[in-house]
Amino acid sequence: MKIYDIHGNIVDETTEEEEQQYDELFERLDTILEEEQLGNLPFSIALFDIGDDIKKELNEPFTDKDIIIIRDRRTQFWDENELPHYLSIHKKNNNPITLKQILLEMRNDTHYQTINTDHVFLEGFDTKNGYQYTTSFGS
Repeated sequence: MKIYDIHGNIVDETTEEEEQQYDELFERLDTILEEEQLGNLPFSIALFDIGDDIKKELNEPFTDKDIIIIRDRRTQFWDENELPHYLSIHKKNNNPITLKQILLEMRNDTHYQTINTDHVFLEGFDTKNGYQYTTSFGS
């Protein structure tokens, strides 16, 4: 598959073998998300790559902080007067916050269930201070 920029220039090209590997990755991801009680997320996950140990990455500590804030500013893409959404994630039972916990809490937050946007692929979290993380969504 070839991916083009707005000028018609090829910016990326994948082989059939790479496409097959990504198809297998997404099938494996769907199975693991169901096994980890992360089915029915209101967004797609684009956090992992071929060869990643997805279960390990979901369950290992995301941070050593007791509380973090997840900031989603997608509503500001089309309305700069709209405020970003903030979700507090707290350490539970003295266990570190994990990516799995973050995804579960995002799934259960009505903001993520009702936001109407084409940016539905969670690609990562950016932080400057280790306490506030801004979601990185793509389309």
